[in-house]
Amino acid sequence: MHEIDFKDLVENSDDIIWQTDAEGRITYINRAVERELGYKREEILGALIPPYIPKKEKVGFEKISYYLRKVSPRSFEGLIQPRQHKDGRILFFEMRGKPFFDKNGKLLGYRGINRKLPYGITTKKILNKQIIAEHLILESIVNTLPIRIFWKDKYFRYLGANRLFLQDIGINTLEELIGKDDYTLLKSENAEVCRRGDLQTLHTGRDIYGIEEVIYTNDGNKIYISLYKTPLKDKFGNIFGILGAYIDITKLKEQEIQLKENTYRLKEAQQMAKVGYWDFNLSDQTIQFCIETYRIFGYAPSEKSITLKTFLRHIIPEDRDTLLQKVKKTIENRDIEYDNIFKIIKKDRTEAILHSRARVIYDEGDKPIQIRGMIQDITESYKLQKENEEKQALLMHQTRLAQMGQLLNNIAHQWKQPLAELNALILDMDTDFSQNKLTKESFNCYFEQFEKITEFMGDTIKSFQEYTAPSKELTLIEPIKVLDEALIMLRSRIKEIGANVNIKRSNNVKIVGTRQDILHLFLVLINNSLDAFYYRKIQYPKIDITFKIFTEEDIHRCEISVSDNAGGIEPHIAKQIFDPYFTTKFREKGRGIGLYIAKMIVENRMQGSLKLIDARKSLFKIDLKGVI
Repeated sequence: MHEIDFKDLVENSDDIIWQTDAEGRITYINRAVERELGYKREEILGALIPPYIPKKEKVGFEKISYYLRKVSPRSFEGLIQPRQHKDGRILFFEMRGKPFFDKNGKLLGYRGINRKLPYGITTKKILNKQIIAEHLILESIVNTLPIRIFWKDKYFRYLGANRLFLQDIGINTLEELIGKDDYTLLKSENAEVCRRGDLQTLHTGRDIYGIEEVIYTNDGNKIYISLYKTPLKDKFGNIFGILGAYIDITKLKEQEIQLKENTYRLKEAQQMAKVGYWDFNLSDQTIQFCIETYRIFGYAPSEKSITLKTFLRHIIPEDRDTLLQKVKKTIENRDIEYDNIFKIIKKDRTEAILHSRARVIYDEGDKPIQIRGMIQDITESYKLQKENEEKQALLMHQTRLAQMGQLLNNIAHQWKQPLAELNALILDMDTDFSQNKLTKESFNCYFEQFEKITEFMGDTIKSFQEYTAPSKELTLIEPIKVLDEALIMLRSRIKEIGANVNIKRSNNVKIVGTRQDILHLFLVLINNSLDAFYYRKIQYPKIDITFKIFTEEDIHRCEISVSDNAGGIEPHIAKQIFDPYFTTKFREKGRGIGLYIAKMIVENRMQGSLKLIDARKSLFKIDLKGVI
């Protein structure tokens, strides 16, 4: 067929044929748009939201367009969408489209066809097609989460999962998953882990979360996971399945093991370190070293004595000037103590980090005559300290992954209600349809409720993604606003436990920090209270949070108090509560680094303090520098 014939065929097609660019802007549309919808092409070309999109459909149109372009470019078909004629009539079109890419795989746009449906099409068919569109959005949301998600029926058969879960178990499509159980898909040891949690969830009808398990990859590698499972219930409270999710915490566990190892090695290095001594005679500028100091510089004790010139030659140039300036200040001012860390190049050309301290000896006339000092090779401990500092920083970042287990619980709780509402709406709509009560007005009402529910679910994911974003530079933050965010993220768990959160607010104050750090601090403290309520079965759980402002010598302080009525903390536990890896929870409920990391954040990043004031009331106080 000639090119001109093909163009004529496209132009004279009864269907509306269109093309967009990568931003969703219409770059081509055939003449059918004028015949079917009454708009001239000039009114359509270049539009991001064409004028024939009904007003109530614009938000939904933008959502679908965004996910198809930015989240998950893919072909689609069978979507039933309303379109408004220029004269105001609402017509229904069945849409299909396909993305096209450049040679590097970059999305260039979409091409598609809109076919007008006859007036006799059933409302139920429109509903079914619309549900497909909503499912497309929900599927895209689930597949963008940085966690593994799956769901099963009550007979342990898989009903679905997200893309990361499929990758973990080594399959490519949902068709390979649906209808199969763990013993069919997984290695026996992994299947046992999954079945154990499923049975516990179905038997108790309660959530399990934060459980650490070990699974194995197909090539035998060990993976640590933090697992969450919750029963899926219909609107009558009957369990019809299980929703599960987990995050890979292998790197976090490896960092914990390495950190413990480095801490032990550092203590051993300090105990086994050998210390040398030196005396510097100010009158004749000679220096004397002990045998151990010879060894520190790489000399044998039998070798010629090290002179001051030799000593200085071993110090790297940038540290040599600093050392001489500190010695000079110590001699000139007896209130200043000499304390210095510097790097040397030993006789064998290897590097070493030395720590030296000294005091000046004066004669009867108060004249400085000698400097006596100690010197220690701290190369290993210095390197270990630097490694520990780096690992501590990494641990502070990765501990948010551990918090994801609890946040995932809150997300799932917040999703269970809208999922149940969606299920109830579909059942109600089906009942109306079967009884011929489904009108155009009631259908639109149902559809508006669908949009509100999916918008709420999307907002929940947005909060989750903002929390897991990397910390930014320090800024002025209003802690009361961050607390409100934390309570929103935890509201489902607070509601389930029945906790009452009382907040006493003070004058508006800002503190120096990052939103993620302050949010993490509140999540740790509030989650600890909620855990205590849950495991101790407190009848009337209550959390009190108080903000106070103090001003001393023009310096403003913000004091935040958090307490609960969960029964307090036992004295022997209170002494260890800020120690790393200490936990009062059951073994499977956490790694015990929550309060330790929270204290590090407050003291190291915000120059404040976090203390347990009253163990009987579990009263914690946070003291931070504020700006009014």
